[in-house]
Amino acid sequence: LLTYYKPIKTATEFTLSIDKAVAAYKLNGPPALDELVKLLDMLPIRMAVEVKNWSCFRYASFRENYTIGFQDRNSFWLGVGLNNTKMERTRVRLEWNPNKCTHHSAFLAVLAFLNSHTRPLQTSIKRFDLAVDIPVKRENAKLVKDGRVYSERRHGREWTEYLGPKSSTVGRCKLYNKQVEAKLPYPLTRLEITLDP
Repeated sequence: LLTYYKPIKTATEFTLSIDKAVAAYKLNGPPALDELVKLLDMLPIRMAVEVKNWSCFRYASFRENYTIGFQDRNSFWLGVGLNNTKMERTRVRLEWNPNKCTHHSAFLAVLAFLNSHTRPLQTSIKRFDLAVDIPVKRENAKLVKDGRVYSERRHGREWTEYLGPKSSTVGRCKLYNKQVEAKLPYPLTRLEITLDP
Protein backbone atom coordinates (compact mmCIF):
# COMPACT_ATOMS: atom_id res chain seq x y z
CA LEU A 1 0.00 0.00 0.00
CA LEU A 2 1.08 3.57 -0.63
CA THR A 3 2.06 5.69 2.34
CA TYR A 4 1.20 9.37 2.46
CA TYR A 5 2.26 12.33 4.55
CA LYS A 6 -0.84 14.30 5.62
CA PRO A 7 -3.06 13.34 2.65
CA ILE A 8 -6.42 14.92 1.90
CA LYS A 9 -9.26 12.54 1.02
CA THR A 10 -12.04 13.92 -1.15
CA ALA A 11 -15.70 12.89 -1.15
CA THR A 12 -15.08 11.27 -4.55
CA GLU A 13 -12.42 8.89 -3.09
CA PHE A 14 -9.46 10.82 -4.54
CA THR A 15 -6.33 11.19 -2.40
CA LEU A 16 -4.39 14.45 -2.65
CA SER A 17 -0.80 14.71 -1.43
CA ILE A 18 2.43 16.57 -2.08
CA ASP A 19 4.63 14.24 -4.13
CA LYS A 20 7.71 16.45 -4.44
CA ALA A 21 8.72 19.77 -2.91
CA VAL A 22 11.61 22.17 -3.53
CA ALA A 23 12.56 24.70 -0.83
CA ALA A 24 15.18 27.48 -0.90
CA TYR A 25 17.12 28.62 2.17
CA LYS A 26 19.72 31.30 2.94
CA LEU A 27 21.78 30.24 5.94
CA ASN A 28 22.58 32.79 8.66
CA GLY A 29 26.27 32.88 7.72
CA PRO A 30 29.48 30.90 7.05
CA PRO A 31 29.53 29.29 10.56
CA ALA A 32 26.09 27.74 9.84
CA LEU A 33 27.42 26.47 6.51
CA ASP A 34 30.37 24.79 8.27
CA GLU A 35 27.97 23.15 10.75
CA LEU A 36 25.79 21.89 7.87
CA VAL A 37 28.78 20.24 6.20
CA LYS A 38 29.72 18.57 9.53
CA LEU A 39 26.14 17.29 9.89
CA LEU A 40 26.22 15.83 6.35
CA ASP A 41 29.58 14.18 7.06
CA MET A 42 28.19 12.53 10.22
CA LEU A 43 24.91 11.23 8.71
CA PRO A 44 26.32 7.92 7.37
CA ILE A 45 27.84 7.09 10.77
CA ARG A 46 24.97 8.19 13.01
CA MET A 47 21.96 7.27 10.89
CA ALA A 48 23.09 4.53 8.47
CA VAL A 49 22.37 6.47 5.28
CA GLU A 50 24.40 6.79 2.11
CA VAL A 51 25.60 10.30 1.27
CA LYS A 52 26.80 10.95 -2.28
CA ASN A 53 28.54 14.26 -2.98
CA TRP A 54 29.56 15.88 -6.28
CA SER A 55 30.55 19.35 -7.44
CA CYS A 56 29.07 21.35 -10.29
CA PHE A 57 30.52 24.58 -11.71
CA ARG A 58 27.76 25.55 -14.17
CA TYR A 59 26.26 29.02 -13.80
CA ALA A 60 23.02 29.10 -11.72
CA SER A 61 23.67 25.55 -10.40
CA PHE A 62 24.65 24.56 -6.91
CA ARG A 63 28.37 24.05 -6.31
CA GLU A 64 28.08 21.15 -3.85
CA ASN A 65 25.35 18.56 -4.38
CA TYR A 66 24.36 15.85 -1.93
CA THR A 67 22.01 12.90 -2.38
CA ILE A 68 21.12 11.26 0.90
CA GLY A 69 19.80 7.72 0.35
CA PHE A 70 17.92 5.56 2.81
CA GLN A 71 17.91 1.77 3.14
CA ASP A 72 14.39 1.65 1.60
CA ARG A 73 15.90 3.14 -1.63
CA ASN A 74 14.26 6.55 -1.19
CA SER A 75 16.39 9.69 -1.07
CA PHE A 76 16.44 13.48 -0.98
CA TRP A 77 18.74 16.08 -2.58
CA LEU A 78 20.50 19.08 -1.09
CA GLY A 79 22.35 21.76 -3.07
CA VAL A 80 24.77 24.09 -1.27
CA GLY A 81 26.40 27.27 -2.63
CA LEU A 82 24.79 28.86 -5.68
CA ASN A 83 27.10 29.50 -8.66
CA ASN A 84 26.19 33.03 -9.69
CA THR A 85 28.09 36.08 -10.91
CA LYS A 86 29.38 36.00 -7.35
CA MET A 87 29.39 32.67 -5.50
CA GLU A 88 26.57 32.68 -2.93
CA ARG A 89 27.95 30.15 -0.44
CA THR A 90 25.09 30.30 2.08
CA ARG A 91 22.32 29.57 -0.46
CA VAL A 92 20.85 26.08 -0.04
CA ARG A 93 18.14 24.19 -1.91
CA LEU A 94 16.33 21.08 -0.68
CA GLU A 95 14.28 18.70 -2.85
CA TRP A 96 12.31 15.83 -1.33
CA ASN A 97 9.15 13.74 -1.51
CA PRO A 98 7.18 14.24 1.73
CA ASN A 99 5.39 10.91 1.23
CA LYS A 100 8.73 9.06 1.23
CA CYS A 101 11.13 11.12 3.38
CA THR A 102 9.30 12.55 6.38
CA HIS A 103 9.52 9.36 8.46
CA HIS A 104 13.33 9.18 8.12
CA SER A 105 15.34 10.65 11.01
CA ALA A 106 18.19 11.76 8.69
CA PHE A 107 15.81 13.90 6.63
CA LEU A 108 14.20 15.36 9.75
CA ALA A 109 17.65 16.22 11.15
CA VAL A 110 18.63 18.12 7.99
CA LEU A 111 15.25 19.87 7.81
CA ALA A 112 15.43 20.88 11.49
CA PHE A 113 18.97 22.22 10.96
CA LEU A 114 17.93 24.31 7.94
CA ASN A 115 14.87 25.69 9.72
CA SER A 116 16.88 26.65 12.81
CA HIS A 117 19.78 28.25 10.90
CA THR A 118 17.73 30.35 8.47
CA ARG A 119 15.68 33.46 9.04
CA PRO A 120 11.96 32.90 8.24
CA LEU A 121 11.90 35.54 5.49
CA GLN A 122 14.86 33.85 3.79
CA THR A 123 13.09 30.52 3.35
CA SER A 124 10.62 29.76 0.58
CA ILE A 125 8.93 26.90 -1.23
CA LYS A 126 9.93 27.21 -4.89
CA ARG A 127 7.65 24.57 -6.37
CA PHE A 128 5.84 21.36 -5.54
CA ASP A 129 4.04 18.52 -7.28
CA LEU A 130 0.43 18.01 -6.28
CA ALA A 131 -0.45 14.32 -6.68
CA VAL A 132 -4.08 13.33 -7.20
CA ASP A 133 -4.56 9.57 -6.84
CA ILE A 134 -7.70 8.33 -8.56
CA PRO A 135 -8.87 4.78 -7.75
CA VAL A 136 -9.54 3.74 -11.36
CA LYS A 137 -7.70 1.73 -14.00
CA ARG A 138 -5.36 3.80 -16.17
CA GLU A 139 -7.39 3.13 -19.34
CA ASN A 140 -10.39 4.83 -17.69
CA ALA A 141 -8.59 8.20 -17.29
CA LYS A 142 -7.47 10.68 -19.95
CA LEU A 143 -5.95 14.15 -19.94
CA VAL A 144 -8.11 16.74 -21.68
CA LYS A 145 -5.98 18.55 -24.23
CA ASP A 146 -5.88 22.32 -24.04
CA GLY A 147 -3.67 24.93 -25.73
CA ARG A 148 -0.50 23.52 -24.17
CA VAL A 149 1.87 21.05 -25.79
CA TYR A 150 0.56 17.48 -25.47
CA SER A 151 2.79 14.40 -25.58
CA GLU A 152 2.66 10.71 -24.75
CA ARG A 153 5.37 8.27 -23.77
CA ARG A 154 4.74 4.55 -24.25
CA HIS A 155 6.22 1.87 -21.98
CA GLY A 156 5.11 -1.42 -23.53
CA ARG A 157 1.37 -1.63 -22.84
CA GLU A 158 1.52 1.33 -20.44
CA TRP A 159 1.66 5.01 -21.33
CA THR A 160 2.12 8.38 -19.68
CA GLU A 161 0.42 11.56 -20.91
CA TYR A 162 1.90 15.06 -20.50
CA LEU A 163 0.48 18.57 -20.89
CA GLY A 164 2.97 21.42 -21.04
CA PRO A 165 6.41 21.74 -22.60
CA LYS A 166 9.34 19.74 -21.23
CA SER A 167 11.31 22.94 -20.56
CA SER A 168 8.55 24.30 -18.33
CA THR A 169 8.22 22.85 -14.86
CA VAL A 170 5.40 24.98 -13.44
CA GLY A 171 1.97 24.02 -14.78
CA ARG A 172 3.09 20.74 -16.34
CA CYS A 173 0.62 17.86 -15.92
CA LYS A 174 1.39 14.15 -16.02
CA LEU A 175 -1.06 11.22 -15.95
CA TYR A 176 0.22 7.65 -15.43
CA ASN A 177 -0.51 4.21 -13.99
CA LYS A 178 0.53 4.36 -10.34
CA GLN A 179 -0.62 0.77 -9.79
CA VAL A 180 2.08 -0.54 -12.14
CA GLU A 181 4.76 1.93 -10.98
CA ALA A 182 4.28 1.12 -7.28
CA LYS A 183 3.36 -2.58 -7.81
CA LEU A 184 0.02 -2.12 -6.05
CA PRO A 185 -2.65 -4.85 -5.80
CA TYR A 186 -5.42 -2.36 -6.66
CA PRO A 187 -6.06 0.02 -9.60
CA LEU A 188 -4.70 3.54 -9.15
CA THR A 189 -4.10 6.32 -11.67
CA ARG A 190 -2.05 9.36 -10.67
CA LEU A 191 -2.36 12.93 -11.97
CA GLU A 192 0.64 15.10 -11.06
CA ILE A 193 0.58 18.88 -11.45
CA THR A 194 3.71 20.96 -10.87
CA LEU A 195 2.81 24.20 -9.06
CA ASP A 196 4.55 27.39 -8.02
CA PRO A 197 3.20 28.66 -4.69
